[in-house]
Amino acid sequence: MLDGRESNTVLVESDDGGVFGSKRLVMTVDDYPASVTCHVRDPRVLANPGEGGPAFLMLLGARAKGADRDRDRGEVLVYGSDDLVHWAFANTVASERPLGYMWECPDLLVLGAAEATRAPGFDPAAPPLAVLSVSPQGMEGPAAGANVYPSGHMPFSGSLLGPCSLGEFTLWDAGFDFYAPQTFEAEDGRRILIGWMGMADCPDHANSTVDHGWQHCFTLPREVVTDGRTVLQRPVVELAGFRGPVLEGEGSLRAEGLPAFDLEVSGIRGPRCAVTLAGGLDVTYNAAVGEVAMAFRDRSRGSMGGGRGERRVAVPALRSFHVVGDASLVEVFCNGGEQVFSTRYYPSSYSVAVEAPGARSRLWPLEVPLTL
Repeated sequence: MLDGRESNTVLVESDDGGVFGSKRLVMTVDDYPASVTCHVRDPRVLANPGEGGPAFLMLLGARAKGADRDRDRGEVLVYGSDDLVHWAFANTVASERPLGYMWECPDLLVLGAAEATRAPGFDPAAPPLAVLSVSPQGMEGPAAGANVYPSGHMPFSGSLLGPCSLGEFTLWDAGFDFYAPQTFEAEDGRRILIGWMGMADCPDHANSTVDHGWQHCFTLPREVVTDGRTVLQRPVVELAGFRGPVLEGEGSLRAEGLPAFDLEVSGIRGPRCAVTLAGGLDVTYNAAVGEVAMAFRDRSRGSMGGGRGERRVAVPALRSFHVVGDASLVEVFCNGGEQVFSTRYYPSSYSVAVEAPGARSRLWPLEVPLTL
């Protein structure tokens, strides 16, 4: 932590996003504050959002020194530059109470200022919502969820270059496989999030694709929006362009042999709702306890869930499910993305079954070409 390792920040340039030049060293451990360990990584460069000062800002995840290693704490280092080459330390962003010993993959999102980041029902008079996204290591307590490494966001107020404060930590995803998200701005102003769909260092998970020489993947690209109060996630609209002929049902719906699918269940009013995938993965809503659960029936390491068990999250009133599957992954969006679950799974055959009394279900096969 304190010596014996390097933590360099490098710059690589490209004219087309496909061919890159040589690496250029822009910062070493000597450029970081003496208050942090050698754990500094994951640069995120932003255009300065009009706060004055340098043209560009860089966020770096860091592990600050505590009285001993058990009391190290995560934070974000802020640097400024006018040319993307010469960087100067500007500020530190940290929570009032420690959230783990190291913050990885920092990102700052400002939602609601642009029309493309507003959810239906957004109040135009509401101020923009800024959130800091981090992936803490060593975080404990209910807010950390059940995964080895959580990823979440906190309301951010103030300035990256001056006094600032952070609100409560909220998980991006309540499922089994989600880590290290980063966001990007599309040409039309949308804020697009992509996360790593896998959980490293988890002894309980056995991914069968290891036998074929690979494991883990990326999530669907997700649009991140706000209704003025909360952060919502939804699949990018481009996904609809890969839909095949729709299959519709009222109350219940069943289909076989769809490795890749897009399912929408709307108008949920009953006390229970269930979506079962491949006969062994249940996504259920229980109104009596106000919870949505994602649970594998067989939790052995050799099963299609590879040792994954159950995840639950509070949803007082479920109105809709949006479920997307793609061969070895499932992503579930509740109530327009108020809550999200992600998981890997490895079924031997594919099926979708919906039981939602009074609700409308629409299911599309996804026909994605191997080369876009």
